[in-house]
Amino acid sequence: MIYFVSAFIVMKFRFPATAKKCYKIVKFCFFINSWLYWNQEIQHLIIKSDKEVITINPYIPKIEPGILAKRGPFFYETTELTRKLYLHAYWSGEYLVDVQYSLTRDYMSSFLVFFVKSGELHFDYREQTFTAPAGTLVLLDCKEKNHYFASQNARFQFVHFNGPTAQSFCDALYAQHGSLFSLPPEQNPIPRILDLMESGALHDFEIATCFNELLGRLFERTRLPLEMRSAPSDKYPPEIQAALTFIHSHYYEKITIQRLSHEASLSSYHFSRLFKKHTGESPHQYLLTHRLKQAKRMLLETNLTVEQISTQCGFSSSTHFIKAFASANAGTTPGKFRKVHF
Repeated sequence: MIYFVSAFIVMKFRFPATAKKCYKIVKFCFFINSWLYWNQEIQHLIIKSDKEVITINPYIPKIEPGILAKRGPFFYETTELTRKLYLHAYWSGEYLVDVQYSLTRDYMSSFLVFFVKSGELHFDYREQTFTAPAGTLVLLDCKEKNHYFASQNARFQFVHFNGPTAQSFCDALYAQHGSLFSLPPEQNPIPRILDLMESGALHDFEIATCFNELLGRLFERTRLPLEMRSAPSDKYPPEIQAALTFIHSHYYEKITIQRLSHEASLSSYHFSRLFKKHTGESPHQYLLTHRLKQAKRMLLETNLTVEQISTQCGFSSSTHFIKAFASANAGTTPGKFRKVHF
């Protein structure tokens, strides 16, 4: 650079015209060099940004309409060893949404749990449609296409997670109970998981403990009743056993004779006759009895309202639920039943 400056000064005094041309050429070369440098830096930043989007936020929509307020999302980084050994969180948050909120995912390699704090959310999942009212939990395997949306203002917490036992837990829970659950508030660890993730500190073991507690409690509360689990395999024919298993797993959904007969691989006529022969009840009566049993459990073990319980137990309306409950319990309504036992 010193030699260049010295030569330029000499040329300026002895050959002014040549020096002027050289100056323009050098200035142009500096411009080209600077442009190439900054263009390279910009491309590097773009590539770096794209990599971050791909590796960190591959399934988070850039624009989510309908979110009125939110807490988070909180991302949690774990070690490779933690991912191999523990159930672990990816990201979480809490949203307040309105009727414009709707989200669809075709595939994602994680599991997703919701806790609906107020309002309600609607889900389309595994060819089923159901509603999650306030106080309930929903568990999804995001490798299955899922769609959820709000029909009113709703507040919910969510956590994306994974781990070595996550698939087994979720498969077993879905087979026994579907995707909609309830827990007493003091047994729900999702708010605690959000607090831990929001803190920004490492809580691998405590978060894993919370997930094990959550899935374990859901599993314990949704296992088949004792009489179903301890019954000898030859107590019911396979066709009836298939229908009973379906009722116990999907009682909160709309269930028809056609659906049950399909599970049993029989015609509706033959299925109804065979079902009553082996259980002593019609399919409709058995389903109603099982729904009322679940309703009693929820009345005693949760703080859900009567209307919420009626929805979770598959009744078309709270009026229908109250009438059916009173008819089966010597005139005692769900509200009176809860007061007497508390």
